[in-house]
This record gives sequence, C-alpha cells and structure tokens, in this order.
Amino acid sequence: GIAYTEMNVDDSGQRNNAFLGYNKYMRRRYQDEYESGAIKLDILPFAHVTKIEFNHNRDKNGKAVAMATAVRFADVSDGQRKMHKVKVNQNGEVILSAGAFGSPHLLKLSGIGAKDELESFGISVIKELRGVGENLSDHVMNFVRYHWAPEYIEQGVTAKKIERIVDNFAEFKEYLFRGKGYLAVNVLQANAFIKSNYSTASYPDLQLYFA
Repeated sequence: GIAYTEMNVDDSGQRNNAFLGYNKYMRRRYQDEYESGAIKLDILPFAHVTKIEFNHNRDKNGKAVAMATAVRFADVSDGQRKMHKVKVNQNGEVILSAGAFGSPHLLKLSGIGAKDELESFGISVIKELRGVGENLSDHVMNFVRYHWAPEYIEQGVTAKKIERIVDNFAEFKEYLFRGKGYLAVNVLQANAFIKSNYSTASYPDLQLYFA
C-alpha cells in the first residue's frame, strides 16, 4: 500500500517529542494537581537502568506469576556511578520502553529470556522466554536521487537559483509566522510497501520513501 507519512507535528508546525507531547501537555492539563503534589513526576536524565527486580507471587487463580517490585539504576549526574533502587508501589507498574535493543537487553539482565543464555552469564532465571532479543534484522536503505529541475544544479548564479532562494525565504516566513509550509512537514512525505519479483513470501519485502 501507499500512504502519507504520519508526523509528530503540532498545529503550530513544531516537531513534537515525548516531553512536549506528554509531560508539557499533562502539566498544562493537570496544573492544579501538579502544584498540590497530588501528581509527582521525577525526570532523571542521567540515569541508566540496570535491572528490574521481581518477586514470585500467585494471581487470584492460584497461578504463579512474577511481579515487578523495584527498579535498579545507576546515576552518573555528577560524573560518578552511584547505584539506586526505587521500589514499586503495590498498585504501581513498570513501563519498559527502552527501544528495540535496550528493552530486550534489560529483560535479559532482569532474568527474562532463554534459560541457557542467562545461566551462561550467571543471571538467575525469573521467566524462561525464548525469543527475547532474537529476530532482529537490518533495515537497509539506499538513496536514489532524481533532479526534476536541471537549472538548479547549473554552475554560477542563475535566475532559477535566485528564484529558489526567494522561494526558500518565503517558506521560512510562512513557517516562522504561521507554522505552515514545507518547513512544517516531514522530509519523508509518503512511503510505500511493495512486493518485489524476488520475494517468495506473500507480504511486501520493500519499503519506498518519497522525500
């Protein structure tokens, strides 16, 4: 299929991130709760999580389960590595969101993964779960460039180049004062998933970006 690329860009044309999209929004929406202390949020930019601790318990059906009880992390904010431990409240939870490499790595350090691999590193097995950290593959990308306006690549200052500079200045003003225009959108405008003649599967094996 072919579709426009989704973007994390707000109405003012600014690129959004986790801080602007969640923290700033929540603080604005629940300002009174934050000021009263009912909602607490601590951001530790120099913390490196090293392990999630679990205890063995049983659910309401009597099935053995592992519950997260604490998170261990190293704080290097002052240039020295200091270990800390944060306990999880009874009704709390741990959200693991460390990326395609960090999340399985942390799961393995915490004792979740293939038993033989964990034991080879001296890690106690909390839950044998084969497949953690497996099946990762490279996303190879190749650039193909087409010039639809040869005048733009001529040597020297041409009328087309001057026109392009003027157009870019106009786009800059459009973005600066209205948050609109080419500068307010993603570089990758659209993408397509297609199946090549070399594919033996029933699903697409190529992804095309249009920038």
